[in-house]
Amino acid sequence: MINIDEMRDYIRYPSDVSISGRTERGQSIDGANMNNISGNGLSFTANTKVDPGSNIYLGIPFHLKQFQIKAVVMWCMDMDSHFELGARVDLESPETNVRDFEILCDIEHYRHQVQEKEGRELSSVAAISEWFDKFGRHTSV
Repeated sequence: MINIDEMRDYIRYPSDVSISGRTERGQSIDGANMNNISGNGLSFTANTKVDPGSNIYLGIPFHLKQFQIKAVVMWCMDMDSHFELGARVDLESPETNVRDFEILCDIEHYRHQVQEKEGRELSSVAAISEWFDKFGRHTSV
């Protein structure tokens, strides 16, 4: 059963980035698209069912490159036409690019702030580009 209190340790920011993925056993996770991201995880939709407890590897397109994260599926719900999954990112894994993951969380926070303060709606991809134009010179990515 999902522990709601545990799920709310971090603020979740909506995201609409298409991602690639595979299970530890090599099964492709097809049609994956991120729903939201937080400081320790993400949720996404996919055409592939993945059992809770499974280790997965996700590729996330990120400012002219793609970075990798290792995660554990915490829940998977059948929504008839697709599956919704929640995954906790393994921040200790050498397969996880923690710095890029943190920056992506910052970018989604920036996107949320732009919407709130300026009334502009940015896609996740547009927010990544805009964020790097404004702040990218201050990071080592």
